[in-house]
Amino acid sequence: MIVTSAGFIYTTQISIQIIQGICLGLKWVAGNKYISQCATEETKGFYFGLFWGIFMISMVFGSLMAAFISIHFKQTTFVLIMAGIATLSIIVFSTLLDPIPQERYLPLDNLKEEDEIQIQNSSERIKIFIKCENYESIPQNPDSSNEYNFISCQVYDQSKKQRQTQISLRKEVAQVLRLISSKKMLPLIPQLIWLGISIAVYSGLFLIIIIDTQSIGDDQYKFSQSMLTMVSFGIGEIVGSLVSGFMIDKYGNKKTVLLNILLISIQTIIMIICMIDYRFSYFSYFLTFTWGLQDSSTNTLSVEILAFEFCNNSQSIGISNIGLAIGSLIFNFIQGFIKGKEQYLIYTTVIGFLGILCNVSTLFFKFKPMPIHLQKSMKSMKSNGDFQ
Repeated sequence: MIVTSAGFIYTTQISIQIIQGICLGLKWVAGNKYISQCATEETKGFYFGLFWGIFMISMVFGSLMAAFISIHFKQTTFVLIMAGIATLSIIVFSTLLDPIPQERYLPLDNLKEEDEIQIQNSSERIKIFIKCENYESIPQNPDSSNEYNFISCQVYDQSKKQRQTQISLRKEVAQVLRLISSKKMLPLIPQLIWLGISIAVYSGLFLIIIIDTQSIGDDQYKFSQSMLTMVSFGIGEIVGSLVSGFMIDKYGNKKTVLLNILLISIQTIIMIICMIDYRFSYFSYFLTFTWGLQDSSTNTLSVEILAFEFCNNSQSIGISNIGLAIGSLIFNFIQGFIKGKEQYLIYTTVIGFLGILCNVSTLFFKFKPMPIHLQKSMKSMKSNGDFQ
């Protein structure tokens, strides 16, 4: 029969994956855009950390569900359950309310480079921008009427109106390509690619290695055990996202980058130890936990940077999908040729050091000052009479 033929099965599976990729890409941009509109400058780390943590709870429940169903039921049952959950998620999405606009601090160089805003101001007003460290902001006190507040609101409104203007798909693509090659975005590209590499490893290679290192049980039992180790991965994702969110709000983005580099270094050392030992044990759960820790911390920081460091965050978040897809595609393809203990050891070691380098690149990103520093700067200028 045609339905049971290899050609039909492969065609169906490829089509499903393509549709899934398109839908996930849209959901990823829309979801992070929505969170960025709900969060403030002071709570952005908490919001994105909580969002990623809740998102990864599904990893824990999904892995537990897969482990249970793989032992007691057929895979078709699992597919039907997941289809039901997907339908439920559509209903939940339809209940979302429009977010309440929050205050923003937007870099003036971003306004020029990304949105091409022509600011029509007098020379005196331009001087005020220079004194304010090239940053304009939505004032925390809406009733304040000093000149800085007036100008910053004016520029923010211009930026907001321009972003709401409908443009053609061709122009949108051109703007995205220009943003990718911009000086501001380039230092972040390696980290975005690393996110794709990380997905390729934990979604493809981890399960193969964990199954291969087990010496007892049939294939179904080994698969269920590998799913249980991914529960540990999910817990690591939840913890990492919350820790990263706290670091972003408390200490800023640059120190969070240093934390990510440390986590990747620890995860690489543990991975090397596991590959040398190459036996399934409780250490395998620790390995997946540390990988989840660094993966969620890096993801939380990345989406926060893309959402709050760029004026048009729809485009910047969309670029993260491109980097993620490229990294995942290339390294999933490479992993198809990696087999055996020695090759796994070499590959995972190289991946670990590559992850460190990709995140070191983020240290060269031009981060805007933390909100508390901007507030102190504005208060200082007010006391010195710079707004007179």
